[in-house]
Amino acid sequence: MRVVNVSGLKNNPSEALRSARDDVVVVMNRDQPDAMLIGLQSGKLLSYHARHGNRIADLHHRLAAIFRHAICRAMTRFSIRYAPC
Repeated sequence: MRVVNVSGLKNNPSEALRSARDDVVVVMNRDQPDAMLIGLQSGKLLSYHARHGNRIADLHHRLAAIFRHAICRAMTRFSIRYAPC
């Protein structure tokens, strides 16, 4: 997991997007997590979609699983209380 602040994101958005290809990027705003960047390649979403065609329900479930995992990792890292994922 990578962390970038808002000014770093504004100054070099390409670097944050490149980092999001491999792992989750958390955007910090005044030392608080504010947003997350999740690259589609990081969860193998594009290759999954290519193999399974246009089954929207399958794609939706795969995308939800990727986001759920990324959010749980970020919340755990920043010690944010949440209901177990």
